[in-house]
Amino acid sequence: MPGATVATTAPVLAALLSGPEVPGTVVIGLSLANEGLASTGSEAAARQLADGFLLGLHELASSAERAGASVVLGGVYPNDDLDLTQTRELRRTHARMAAWRWPVINFLERTEAGAGQSPLAHWQPRMRADAWHPNEE
Repeated sequence: MPGATVATTAPVLAALLSGPEVPGTVVIGLSLANEGLASTGSEAAARQLADGFLLGLHELASSAERAGASVVLGGVYPNDDLDLTQTRELRRTHARMAAWRWPVINFLERTEAGAGQSPLAHWQPRMRADAWHPNEE
């Protein structure tokens, strides 16, 4: 679902899990950018947004697991529009997700310029389609 958020994904996942056949595996990959991270104006606002994202994502994964599906999470990924404060929240979110019980596809460390050594989590050269999205190669 392009542009999906935790809130817009919840009813879609609920419908999928209440259908006649529950999928064996559910992959949930959502973006902090779609939640509004790039527009947060303070550290407190960025933290509040990220915490809400994590809470909602954890609930989505838990509901899929309760329905009998295995869960895989798509990790967060770079965004060229993030400032330093927002980048810290992106990386904190990445670390918190990695500590959960579900496997996480590590997009951030594989696609971020400077392999996490740069202060900003921007895309590696030639990996971006635009500031918010990877290319299709």
